[in-house]
Amino acid sequence: MSSVLNRLFLLLAAGYMVLCLYLFRDVQVTGDGAAYSLQAIEGSPWLRSIHAGALVPLWAWVQWTGLPGGIAGVLWTGLGLVASYTLGLRLLETTPRSVRLPPSVLGPSSLALLGPLSLLAATTTWDDALFVEIYAPLAALLLWGLSAALHQRRAVAATCFLWAGLVHPGAWALVPGLLLFAEERRLRPWIAPLGGAIVLYGLALLALYPDWWDGGRGLTDLPPSDQGVWPALQSLWRLLADDLGPASLPALLAIPLLSGRRLLGFALVVLASAALLCRYSDNPGGLPALWILLSCAPLVGRALDAIDSARLRASWSLLIFLLLVFGLGDATSEHDARSRAAETRDRAWSEEGCDQPKDPTSPWAERQLRSLACRPDS
Repeated sequence: MSSVLNRLFLLLAAGYMVLCLYLFRDVQVTGDGAAYSLQAIEGSPWLRSIHAGALVPLWAWVQWTGLPGGIAGVLWTGLGLVASYTLGLRLLETTPRSVRLPPSVLGPSSLALLGPLSLLAATTTWDDALFVEIYAPLAALLLWGLSAALHQRRAVAATCFLWAGLVHPGAWALVPGLLLFAEERRLRPWIAPLGGAIVLYGLALLALYPDWWDGGRGLTDLPPSDQGVWPALQSLWRLLADDLGPASLPALLAIPLLSGRRLLGFALVVLASAALLCRYSDNPGGLPALWILLSCAPLVGRALDAIDSARLRASWSLLIFLLLVFGLGDATSEHDARSRAAETRDRAWSEEGCDQPKDPTSPWAERQLRSLACRPDS
């Protein structure tokens, strides 16, 4: 059964890559994405070093391969899909079934595919996969760290947390919630791996000084936050209500099946995300929390166990899969519309004449996007 399930996941991953090839356009839609792209193309990898964990690999990708930076996001999101799949399998293994059912063709663990399918039903997943941002690597690393913690691979988990902290320092605030979600009851085994990760993190900050502290986008040079914790929590809810819509139902139905410790851990992840990752309304800082929630979708299978009829149970399983497939179609359509609009905008700027001086009073984001669109080789 596991070999069949792995083949199904590989088929899902192949479908993801095909969709990425179809949807990819070398454009950006945010000022941050344009600035990061320009840095990777013509700048230093150590600029904006508060996000060095994402921008140094992005710079290396562009410089060594000559390919657009957006493709790096495709790979990061692909790693997130793998982490979601392994996390779903582990959650199914550690959540006992309330009833004993006869074996089926694929078995109940086939529902582990609901995690990555749920991720792909979110427009923000596709945006972070195909536009340059720091949140796809951040979410993928935290999801891998959580999966490793659930598998008792503490050194791997600590390494992922360290790397995530180099992508965004706020990632460290999510670690306590992630450990609770992993149902760790003893912290002593974590002292060595986490202590070593924190020491290495401190050494990395010393190496990145002074840019990490007061350089462009340094800790003391960040623009003021434009939303507090409560609006940030509302933005997290809108990711479910507006972005996913009905496709969020499997994950929402799985929430009551989480243990009390896991629920508390997820609540801490959400609060930490709202306080430190969602400080700006135009950033998808809630992506790590969203991916963790959606990776719980396989647990909806435990709720289906309560249905006596095997045929009815199979019908509901098929309905859930179809719901996510239709959600995937909506998400890719919305992303495609944004990409086409960005292409039209860049074409209009080129026709206006890129040699004209840019208006210094125009918004920073527009200046960055114009600079990227008007590069000589673009």
